[in-house]
Amino acid sequence: MKRVLLTGMSGTGYDRGAFYMMAQERARHEQSLAGLLTADTSHKGKIDDIVAARVLMEYRDDLPLLFARANVSVESFMSKGKEWITAFLRDIPLLAVRMALAGQLLKNGSRAWSDNDSYDIDALGAALPYCDVVVTEKFAHHVLTKSGIAACLNTRVLRSLSELGDLLTRLVPNS
Repeated sequence: MKRVLLTGMSGTGYDRGAFYMMAQERARHEQSLAGLLTADTSHKGKIDDIVAARVLMEYRDDLPLLFARANVSVESFMSKGKEWITAFLRDIPLLAVRMALAGQLLKNGSRAWSDNDSYDIDALGAALPYCDVVVTEKFAHHVLTKSGIAACLNTRVLRSLSELGDLLTRLVPNS
């Protein structure tokens, strides 16, 4: 099992326990949703909409302030409709990565959610928009390349450190 290593946080009042509890809670919520979707297959075609709605719910407390800064009311935002709102969320790289990975995990109902899925989704959502190369595991590599998010963000997604070594050798020959 992977572990999260946080450095430079001692003495700052940062509560690692709260971080871990949040990831566990998120994994429980997602596993519960996956169970509901498995039990009632009539919603299978709506997973992308469900994931977008969950993302909005996660930020519900922040929306009024964010919209006020943009001089947009919550009502006018919501009146734009499902397709527009989903496209808007996908235009935010962090959320696009999160929605792609979470959506695929939910579509793959045979795979149980874990705390590590929460960590991976958060890390990849932060890394892809800012890194030229990201090394991840097989599942995330597949989702991020198949969905086109990696290409859209101009990020190479690799599956192994040996692929990274090969890439670096090609980019920096004779070093």
